[in-house]
Amino acid sequence: MKILAFRVALATIGLAQFGDVYSTAQALTVKGIEEANPVAAWLQGSPDLWLAVKITLGCAAILAAWKFPGKRVHVYHAVAAIALAKVYMIVIVNNLLHFV
Repeated sequence: MKILAFRVALATIGLAQFGDVYSTAQALTVKGIEEANPVAAWLQGSPDLWLAVKITLGCAAILAAWKFPGKRVHVYHAVAAIALAKVYMIVIVNNLLHFV
């Protein structure tokens, strides 16, 4: 069960990269909204670079979920991946709330 949860969390993190790109771009169109993460703000200065980084991260997470070789995963790794996936969902929902 843990391996399935880990793989689903990794795939969710990968898909969330694409949702993050869209939701952040939409939120930044609202007057007064700025990127809080300085690294992301710097990357967004070059949209091609930002998109390339997000696509790479997204595809790497999805590939890792698909090709994960183990039959077992440590519970801490599964919990960390699930927590990160949930944080990404919160970030995306927060971004979407700025323009809905």
